[in-house]
Amino acid sequence: MTKGRVDKIAPDIIRKAHGLEDKVKSLLATVTKPTFTFVGARQLIELANKPPMKPRPLRYENSADSPKGGYAVFVKLSKYFEFITEAGEPIDHLFDFNVRDYEGDVEVNKEIRGTLAEQPAHEDFWWRNNGITIVASNVYPGHFHELVIEDPYIVNGLQTSHEIYEYFKNKDGALKTDNRHLLVRVVASDDSATQDAIIRATNSQTGMAPAALWATDPIHRDLETVFPQVGLYYDRRKHYWRNRDIPLAKVVGIQDLAQSIISMVLQEPHMARGKPSRYFKHRNHRLYKQVFAKYFPIDLYLVCAITRKRAESFLRRTEADARHRNNLLFYVLVVAGCLATKSSTPSPQALANKLTATPVDDALLQEAVNIVRPLYDKLGADDQAAKGPELIKMVKAEMDSRFSKKGNGHEENGG
Repeated sequence: MTKGRVDKIAPDIIRKAHGLEDKVKSLLATVTKPTFTFVGARQLIELANKPPMKPRPLRYENSADSPKGGYAVFVKLSKYFEFITEAGEPIDHLFDFNVRDYEGDVEVNKEIRGTLAEQPAHEDFWWRNNGITIVASNVYPGHFHELVIEDPYIVNGLQTSHEIYEYFKNKDGALKTDNRHLLVRVVASDDSATQDAIIRATNSQTGMAPAALWATDPIHRDLETVFPQVGLYYDRRKHYWRNRDIPLAKVVGIQDLAQSIISMVLQEPHMARGKPSRYFKHRNHRLYKQVFAKYFPIDLYLVCAITRKRAESFLRRTEADARHRNNLLFYVLVVAGCLATKSSTPSPQALANKLTATPVDDALLQEAVNIVRPLYDKLGADDQAAKGPELIKMVKAEMDSRFSKKGNGHEENGG
């Protein structure tokens, strides 16, 4: 195990691994096909993030299996409650791959709650509910009318699951008397691309913001893990931290972070202000990967988030009009990054290093505002000025005049 990358292994190291395989085979007669597996930084992170899982049984009433590795089953509500709980408490990691957390008293949850509490006796629950989708690495029949599901993740149906949990938790005796059913789809695939496609398909019809549909990308799971180190919380799953009483001032959303990167690294504040969703459109991976690039140092995301939080706080104290605050913010971020690094086009690594060592303060932010505000005013001080291409041209010209462009180019290795 190393902190390196498994796709950058030198040929001589690979030859040594093959030699070790041959050596083990000659020494241990019972081992006929030894395999050496390289584990690098990415694999270590995935192992650390992966919760201890064990096969979970799901009791059902009727089923229809698919020749391609899936099942559609009718499950008693009480048996589904047992599936998603342990010792009467919800198993949180079952929902790790859901793109949003519980949304509270929104209309759809009120309707689910009402159906659970007051549904006519001649109806079944699944008549009024779209059901649950589970992805798993493997699924197979267990005992009579039972599926054994390995590494299950509930990727669609968290709202329904939460309401079912609350219903049985608060109604004595219902686990023994409620005979209604839920439709559950179980898809077996250990291919991450297939799982992501299922997650997107089952969530794209429910009004989700484009950014949320990227929530299962490994980079966002990494960020969710590291953000608390700097006192912030990354809202990979919409509403996750709100439901845990974390103040909004400490929460960073996926689109919020993207806008900070678009401004400070890509230097496109007009796009961050006017069209941030274009970077999350599924059919255009190129734009998304410019923002969440594999070669960016993880600290870059932290310092960009911190800088935005500080800039927002500063503008709230110094700019009375919310419209102007929103229009100035992303341009202030561009200039703050340039001033901090003394570069008109700072590299991702330079931003990460400098802003980790010396975070922006009010004096630097005031200097950034003093540069941006007259240019913004000159163009009309309105939304059109902030969302159009002219203001960033003027800002870049000002940064070029202050700092030599020599050696300022973006470096794809992050160095």
